[in-house]
Amino acid sequence: MLALLPKQSFALRLFALLNAAVLAASCSDAWAQASTAPPAPGVFPKVSINAGVGLSGARDFAEPFDAVVSLAFQSFGGLSSYCSGALIADDMVLTARHCDPFVGEQAVFGESVASPDLIVDIAQVIYPDSPFGSLLDGGDVAVVRLAQPVPDTVATPLRLTTETDTLVGSTAVVIGYGARGVEATTQGPSGVRVAGTNIIDRFGRAVGEFSSGTNLFSVDFDNGTAFGNTISGSDATPLPLESAPARGDSGGPLLVEINDEFLIAGVLSGGTTPWGSIGDISWWTGIQDYQAEIEALGGVFASLIPDLPPGDFNGDGVVDGADYAYWRNNLGGDESLLNGNGDGLGNIGLGDLIIWRAGFGGGQEPGAVAAAPEPSAVLLATLASVLGISAVRRPRGAVSTTAA
Repeated sequence: MLALLPKQSFALRLFALLNAAVLAASCSDAWAQASTAPPAPGVFPKVSINAGVGLSGARDFAEPFDAVVSLAFQSFGGLSSYCSGALIADDMVLTARHCDPFVGEQAVFGESVASPDLIVDIAQVIYPDSPFGSLLDGGDVAVVRLAQPVPDTVATPLRLTTETDTLVGSTAVVIGYGARGVEATTQGPSGVRVAGTNIIDRFGRAVGEFSSGTNLFSVDFDNGTAFGNTISGSDATPLPLESAPARGDSGGPLLVEINDEFLIAGVLSGGTTPWGSIGDISWWTGIQDYQAEIEALGGVFASLIPDLPPGDFNGDGVVDGADYAYWRNNLGGDESLLNGNGDGLGNIGLGDLIIWRAGFGGGQEPGAVAAAPEPSAVLLATLASVLGISAVRRPRGAVSTTAA
């Protein structure tokens, strides 16, 4: 097995600067040669999208994702995109450690690096894990602080998720500013945001290559044949927008739709072919292990707990007699048992009962609401004992208390 290619380093970008003038005249020929040559085996840092739907379709699909950005440096010919990332706070971009971003380089917002909506300098590079390590060790994560906040008229930060193995079998968006083509048969230079979809086939160690990291998402680039279905046991049927990343997409987010919102589950680390050929296996490093560090930098992880109606103490989505029984059985206990639907006073008591009475029937289908059960005299006496109050039984719908 070939070793991993080195990360996108400053030395490589300097080499690109020194050769920019020479390469300019032969750029189109070089891309044509790269697109027709068979991909070498091994493992490559990834940096781009190849969309079976076609380049225009992939660009259109990527258009709404304004928080996905290009990391670029100044070359003799202008800005050169070398990696991708995602805005997670108004001045923070999540990317891959192996992209090796440098202070003074740029984060470029917009559909194309050639016609950007906004360019912001990188002011600081932060590594939630070690700044050193292998591509697939589970720590291929970096955050860059921008020199100025990004207005929400330009981009809205994406939230993140800690979901991992539960995402296996779900559809994800793969997106970035890398090299682009149709099933790696034609290639274009990086710098245009394109996107497609793929099915998350595995979570754990990388499929197809040794990895010390166990927080990696793996997908393959299917075309309906055994040749494309390189992850054993996965479905060979391609999605309508079936895609794989390629050079230039490194650091781009793995986006999953949960509760009608696209959330970041990982950052692109690498894959088995440089151009995202059919059968390519790509890997994203999951970010769930770095939640605390990312939140400290302003990133927001979405809660997957659905909003519950007031008085739904047992968390089943409806306010009914079961919640009354739950309240009764936990009377005097810590209010954390009420799933955040109590009165916030610390202990389970009369105030929580009032909330339950007011919300009774919430979350149920129309016509399914029965009368709220009345607290028994024994229960009221118990309540008075627990809370240190005297309770007077009142007509239905009214409860009064007098301080002891």
